[in-house]
Amino acid sequence: MPKRFFDDEFKAKKVWVDFQRHQNSSTGYKLKSQISKNKQKTSVKHTLNSEVVIKITGASKDFGNLKAHLRYISRNGELEVFSKENEIFQGKQSLKDLANSFNDFYEILSEKELEKLDKKPKREALHIVFSMKGVMKAPVDKIKKAAEQTIKELYPHHYFVVAMHQDTDNPHCHMVLKMVGNDGIRINPNKADLANMRELFATRLRELGIKATATRKSMAFGEIKPKEYQGKEHKAHHYKIVDFGKAHFEFNENNDMSYYVKYSTPKGKEITIWAKDLERVINENSIQRGEYCRFAIVAEIPREIRLKDKNNPTVFYTKVCYEKKWDVSVEGRLERVLNPLKIFTKSTFKTHNTSSNSSQEQVKNEHTAQNTSSFSPSKEPENKVIYSKEIKINLDIGKSRGDDIER
Repeated sequence: MPKRFFDDEFKAKKVWVDFQRHQNSSTGYKLKSQISKNKQKTSVKHTLNSEVVIKITGASKDFGNLKAHLRYISRNGELEVFSKENEIFQGKQSLKDLANSFNDFYEILSEKELEKLDKKPKREALHIVFSMKGVMKAPVDKIKKAAEQTIKELYPHHYFVVAMHQDTDNPHCHMVLKMVGNDGIRINPNKADLANMRELFATRLRELGIKATATRKSMAFGEIKPKEYQGKEHKAHHYKIVDFGKAHFEFNENNDMSYYVKYSTPKGKEITIWAKDLERVINENSIQRGEYCRFAIVAEIPREIRLKDKNNPTVFYTKVCYEKKWDVSVEGRLERVLNPLKIFTKSTFKTHNTSSNSSQEQVKNEHTAQNTSSFSPSKEPENKVIYSKEIKINLDIGKSRGDDIER
């Protein structure tokens, strides 16, 4: 009786024969060679990977969350935890002191206290992890040192603690960073801040003898391009001070005296800013030439000027100007978060007529009579301006160069 093949057996044998034929063909050989090459490239790339890693894994929104996270990074008190001032906390008994160290200058409230005060929870302490990828891993003590230097440079007024974890396949450091600094400023790092932090962290590791890189993704093509090391990196918008002092506005002797600050941009372009208030900022903060600073207008101070019409003694004008107040952030010494004004208030004008017979105007006239000396050329008070015949008073009085409070 002839041998019969079941359908399933026949199909399985046919599939196996086709597979062997494909494997032995030139196409199969090329495919196997390509797979082997890709594996070799992947293994080499993994071995030589020197990328630094910084991750924000979470945040504590109240004092209870903070204590729980401190217990985790210290392995319930078994590991040493180092503070910003190099104070060491170890043991279960020290966990309470470790948590209380975050309540200097600004207190982190518990969940019950927040509910009692009807306050919305905020992120009070960031949980950050510092490490390196691949086989080329840095010693965890150097990771800790580079992480501390990075945060001290970026956030000099903010308290933090660090714990080292060496009992995993990838040694790393846990940092808890307080978001409100001793200067009362609250930080909120975004993606750009995190990228800058990675670059500075890699720089500090290189200074410790560790080959470290920090790359950014190109926004246009999605490529990864390494950032070249170019020495010390300065804070954004902080430029080198070249010179400062008193001088005629725009160095023109026909203009009034003012105060200038000249700084140099990274491309070598020199820019000069003018304002009388800059003299106060320079003296109060002891700015030195060669320091890297950022100047900004942060407030406006109203100033009232009374202008008398000499053609009509019963009429005078009141002009309210807004003097610009400046502030400065000095890199590495007096770093501040500046909030520059984006919209400036325009000057306002009012016309007053002292010839009115109303009771209110009579009171004003009496007040004006008592202060007639304020309009006398021989005794002129501060913030008072007397117009000469050469200056015409009209609705467009703001065009006159003489009524500028500040250059």
